[in-house]
Amino acid sequence: MKIFPINKFIIYFIICYLIISFLGNFFLDYLTLNFLALLIFISFYFYLYIGASFGLLMPKIKRYSIIFNLNLVIYFFLIIITVTTILSWKCLIRKFGSLGFILLNSSEIRANTIGKDDGTIPVILTYINSIVYSIFIMCLVLFKKNYQKKYILLTVYSFILIFINDLLYFGRVGLIFSMFCFLGYFFYYNIKFKIKYIILIIILVIIISLPRLIRGNFDNFTATVSDITPHYKIDIPPYYNFAVSYYIYYFSPIYAFSETLINNDLKPTYGSKTFTPVYNFINRFIIKNDRISLIDEYAYIPFRYNIYSIVKDLYTDFGYLGIFLFALIMGIFIGFSFKNRFHTLNIFLFSWFFYTPIYNLISFG
Repeated sequence: MKIFPINKFIIYFIICYLIISFLGNFFLDYLTLNFLALLIFISFYFYLYIGASFGLLMPKIKRYSIIFNLNLVIYFFLIIITVTTILSWKCLIRKFGSLGFILLNSSEIRANTIGKDDGTIPVILTYINSIVYSIFIMCLVLFKKNYQKKYILLTVYSFILIFINDLLYFGRVGLIFSMFCFLGYFFYYNIKFKIKYIILIIILVIIISLPRLIRGNFDNFTATVSDITPHYKIDIPPYYNFAVSYYIYYFSPIYAFSETLINNDLKPTYGSKTFTPVYNFINRFIIKNDRISLIDEYAYIPFRYNIYSIVKDLYTDFGYLGIFLFALIMGIFIGFSFKNRFHTLNIFLFSWFFYTPIYNLISFG
């Protein structure tokens, strides 16, 4: 297996991303993009490219074999996570009365619980549940290595656990992570996109949409696009709501970052966005303060929108120097990992990279 040229992939990705993002101006009256915001946004990926290129040139490290039963580890954690997932749902049902009530009032429940530690679900359960993401990637990699059907089943089961845990807050962060891992798996192993894989990806996109559809009472994404439709430049039929909502979700952060930069609404966050898991661990278990929320205030681009990309978080945390250093160091780490073929880690890094236009994946926690 050849070393994947992750540095070139970074360049191809950001070029395609920006082109698709700019094309939105043909059907949406986005606010004018600030040149400085665009320059800062592009510089992050440029420094990431420089770092990855350097990392790929670094010598390989000597690998030592550690003998342990990986299957046993996977089975053990899947059993534990299954139990903690059930307990998490029991806690949620205990607070709201019934599963039926939760499903019927999912939108209100999400609004009142997302980004908050209200004690409904013990923190220790959410930490244990998050291990399933690593198990999911491990199963994908083991299937590629061994081509045994049991790893397909274990991958599917891990994905089901991710889906059920996302439904605790009727979100889709874990499901999108899984999708990005899946895409990374195809790129990393140079797997050709056959019809059956395209169908599988379509099915995954539909599954990812289910939490949103449930909390919207299967409204065909009407609530999502209601703020957007007045800003259409062309007539877009309602049956495209699904596509429009995902386009807006993934390709609009650069406009939101631009708008906050123009209006000087970027408040210093002093590392709390980049190192949220560390802040939250200290807040939860040491000083007993409220957790840091990743939910940002809205920008108007001109419609209401509050996703700003990893670039905005780094910029408010550490300024332009922080973007340079973080991207360079992360790029070196990525290049080094790909040079040494750390397969499981590399699939995770693909997901992290695909997430960067909207969030910093390692900030969740």
